[in-house]
Amino acid sequence: MPFPLIPVAIVGVSILVAAITVPAIVRSTRKALRDKSIAILGRQEVGKSTLLHFLIEGKLPERRERTPDPLPGGQFTLQLPGKGEVKFSVPQDLPGHTIPAYKDWREAFEAADFVWYLFRSDLIVSGDVSETKLVEEHLDHLGDWFEELRSRNAAPKVILVGVFADRDATYSDDGDFEDRVRNSTPIRQGSVKLGKADIVIGSQVAKDGATKLVERIARYLK
Repeated sequence: MPFPLIPVAIVGVSILVAAITVPAIVRSTRKALRDKSIAILGRQEVGKSTLLHFLIEGKLPERRERTPDPLPGGQFTLQLPGKGEVKFSVPQDLPGHTIPAYKDWREAFEAADFVWYLFRSDLIVSGDVSETKLVEEHLDHLGDWFEELRSRNAAPKVILVGVFADRDATYSDDGDFEDRVRNSTPIRQGSVKLGKADIVIGSQVAKDGATKLVERIARYLK
């Protein structure tokens, strides 16, 4: 069923975005009346820009390209039951090349109410050595930042988002694939380091998959 469209102004331009029904969001360490900020992190070509485009415009981009440098993000509106509309902002569309990106990643992490870390769930399940090493490195950095902020009661809510699940021939919605991702060493240990971060699995290969993925993420926006 298509999302209802709601006009949102971004950089002086009025566009239509998808409204998604999700639970109420409460963050005692942030001002209640301001927009909720989200940082979307992950390696290159994992789908960060694709997800942001879908959230803002309600459709997947026709072309999917690598983001070489930080780009302006945008806003999207979620309709919360009993609470009305809540605006969310992703201040920047951040690149994923590791070392040069960490400064931007950290700044975004520290300023966010929510952090979504995207990773290749298909490669994690298959035991790909390169992907496993990179995810472990990323989550070690995020874990260090999280611990520093948690000591000041200012840590963001982190969600680990496993994408490209459709690339694995065993993927289905019966829960077995998701269990294998959750029980993999880098994701299990990373979740603990990030305050028992929630884990969401899905795909962005088509609009229905992206819709389900966003709905699953939305369950944890609280």
